[in-house]
Amino acid sequence: MTSPKVETLKRGGSRFYVNPETKEKAIGVTSVTGMLPKPFLKFWSTKLAAEWAVDNVGTVTNLITSGEKEAAVDLIKKAPDRYTKGAADRGTAIHDLVEKANLGQATGVIHPDFRPDMEKYEEFLRSFEPDFLEVEATVWSDKYGYAGTLDGICQIDDEILIYDLKTGKSVYSEVALQLAAYKNADYIINADGTQREIPPIDAAFVVHLRPEGFRVVPVRIDDDVFEVFKALLQIVEWDTSIQKTVLGADLENS
Repeated sequence: MTSPKVETLKRGGSRFYVNPETKEKAIGVTSVTGMLPKPFLKFWSTKLAAEWAVDNVGTVTNLITSGEKEAAVDLIKKAPDRYTKGAADRGTAIHDLVEKANLGQATGVIHPDFRPDMEKYEEFLRSFEPDFLEVEATVWSDKYGYAGTLDGICQIDDEILIYDLKTGKSVYSEVALQLAAYKNADYIINADGTQREIPPIDAAFVVHLRPEGFRVVPVRIDDDVFEVFKALLQIVEWDTSIQKTVLGADLENS
């Protein structure tokens, strides 16, 4: 089942969920996993910015010769952000269509850009025949102070599985932290503040949509994986609170 979404807000680059009753805020699961070191991103973003500058050298040159050097620099350095936003917008559109499919609802007219992805997803549904128990459900952890929205919980044969949909170039290991956090939350929370239990989860997997087809990737979500997620919560605490308290005022010379 699905329900209206719980309100979220952004602060300092992180997403927080707002408890409908208490108005308490809990950091989002993906903001927590975003604390993982990602040294490859520096290389990726630098390369993408350089490639954009080469591909658009005329635009850059015109700006520079017109005395708008700062605008040229801004265009180049924001190339990775534009790419990421485009990928995110595409992922959101596909997720919306998949949500309807998981609920057994008609998807309506599908944009030609997304039709191949939905054909692959429909092939997954036919091949594995998942029975969805939860779709786009928000989970909440009072114990550890986080929340997040899972893509789905389904039953396949005799197993209850939590799953995530990926539409990017690859499936990255941090998805294990994400799904382990969902599994270990305290309850599912609705937009009206009512709660319900999270079904007992046997295992987890990712459905990865690619141009050549779909992949089904099993994911570990055991206690060792959740311990790493909890360690990242400590880094969140450092980043949002503790680091602001560790340096004192300069001492006066006597």
